[in-house]
Amino acid sequence: MEPIIAGAACLAALAILTLVRPLLAQASISPNLQQTLSPPHHSKSPIHIEKLSPHLIPAHGNKRRLIVVGDIHGCLDELKALLHHISFTPSHDHLILAGDLINKGPDSVGVLHYVRSLSASCVRGNHEDKILRARAALFPTTTTETTALLSKSSSDSGEGKMADTLARELSEKDIEYIRSWPTILDLGPLEGPGYARAAVVHAGLVPGVSWSAQEPFHVMNMRAIEVCKSKKKGVHVEYKPSEDRENGRRWWSVWNEFQAKQPRENRMLCVYGHDSKQGLVEKEYSVGLDSGCVKGERLSALVVEEKGMRVESVKSKRDYTARNKK
Repeated sequence: MEPIIAGAACLAALAILTLVRPLLAQASISPNLQQTLSPPHHSKSPIHIEKLSPHLIPAHGNKRRLIVVGDIHGCLDELKALLHHISFTPSHDHLILAGDLINKGPDSVGVLHYVRSLSASCVRGNHEDKILRARAALFPTTTTETTALLSKSSSDSGEGKMADTLARELSEKDIEYIRSWPTILDLGPLEGPGYARAAVVHAGLVPGVSWSAQEPFHVMNMRAIEVCKSKKKGVHVEYKPSEDRENGRRWWSVWNEFQAKQPRENRMLCVYGHDSKQGLVEKEYSVGLDSGCVKGERLSALVVEEKGMRVESVKSKRDYTARNKK
């Protein structure tokens, strides 16, 4: 009898193992379990470059417009006033936001919901980046923001506290929406204004560097570029971008100088925001649209049409940052 009992016991053990093995396998790939056993990682790669659909680009006879708006910082009333001022029509116009839609101002959540209702294209700014980092720190088990986009951070003070507050207020749907924004929006060629290629970013681009090789942190944060003699064979200069305005020249000055030296058929336009101290800056190969709306100045938009482009703006209702200076 003992061999029969032993055999039955083995069969029972094998049956139990057969039933349990799928459960063990499932547990081994559970995201929550992995977070407790190993360093957090991304389930999705960050979007660095997104190509705008060609049918949205102004072309001969299609009567379309691109409306690129600078830093809104939660100023929903001013955004609505600006769109009314330029007679924005969703059926013919496509709205693009150059980053920093949120934080500092009175209604960040309202801005997010409004631009989403208009199917707008957005690029990630340093303030969206800050919110994502704050959210990840507050809720480390629900999101894992450890990408190259967030590998560096600016020092946080009063603005950091505001970011923490807003990070708590935003829904998971809002956070996923922000996370979906690229750092570079590729518009492709703009035939009317005469550019071989155009991009919308938040802060800037380093000239002579392919868009895919641009460092996301610099794209969201740069204000200046230091031009240095290169020690690399066959390379005459190197560009070192910086957040600090005093570290070199204004990035857009270097960018325009570089583009002017290229064959006309290769020259590019960069539309950006980020630098309210410089305000509205219109150059041949760059347009800076942060005109200080949240500080009581103006909200500006670049209107791109079939035959050219122009800047329009409206006055801000007040300085929304005053309460943060007390």
